[in-house]
Amino acid sequence: MSDREAHDLADRALGLASNGLLTDGVRILTRLVRDGDAERAYGLCCRFAEAGRKALVTMAGHHAPIFENGEQWIDGRFSPEDPNDPLGDFSVRFLVAYGNGQTDTARAHYDALLAAGTDSGIRGVGRLFGDIAALCWAATEQQEDRAG
Repeated sequence: MSDREAHDLADRALGLASNGLLTDGVRILTRLVRDGDAERAYGLCCRFAEAGRKALVTMAGHHAPIFENGEQWIDGRFSPEDPNDPLGDFSVRFLVAYGNGQTDTARAHYDALLAAGTDSGIRGVGRLFGDIAALCWAATEQQEDRAG
């Protein structure tokens, strides 16, 4: 599968999941991660995190960090439901680091996830995907509420 096809499928998966069809989105994601390599999966994480960053900015409105002023998203604002959940921890830390433009830190979180094994890597990417799909859905709902 070409990179373009992978990106198109990733967009389709996120679109499905963001519209309440999480299972369908996860099926596509699982195929992408299993058929790809570690670099492609990292690219998918970044693609999803960018969508998550945009959703957070939409939801935060004028309370979003102003990066030009040195402000950042912080882990304390977005924490996993279970602090002992390593997949939730990866998801939050990756999204926050990416959202802050700290790509080296985001990459370090991803590499640590992969070091835990293939199954953890697949599940961690899936968790990030699910969390970001939920953020995108919530941002869309919030926009519709504001407009309506």
